[in-house]
Amino acid sequence: MKALFTLCFVSCLSVFAQAAPVDAPLAFPSTEIGSRSHMRYDLTAPADASLLVTAMTLDGTNFWVESNCLGELPKGLTCYVDVMFDPTEAKSYSSTMVITTSVDTYTLHLTGTGTTPAPKPPRLTE
Repeated sequence: MKALFTLCFVSCLSVFAQAAPVDAPLAFPSTEIGSRSHMRYDLTAPADASLLVTAMTLDGTNFWVESNCLGELPKGLTCYVDVMFDPTEAKSYSSTMVITTSVDTYTLHLTGTGTTPAPKPPRLTE
């Protein structure tokens, strides 16, 4: 019996969801330095059994996580894992996030690219 694992992308004005397989490569959109991109992962326990989330690790730089998933998740209930990408330089970044549960282990390979903000047009004054 597998836990339901859903990935929701939240970026600018677009929102969509898709099923996320185990060992998934997940790319954040190109993100300007000084801005943030966000992905939300919803983890749902099977309808007939509780789910124990025993560990959550994230390596790499410029990615960070907030979650309410550690510990026991009662059957059929959902918890969230929010992952943010904050580039500080115009370059490529990568990280690996591992979520270990009593049902399965999810390995997510995160990538993102920091971009230089577009120059602002000159301001005319009188």
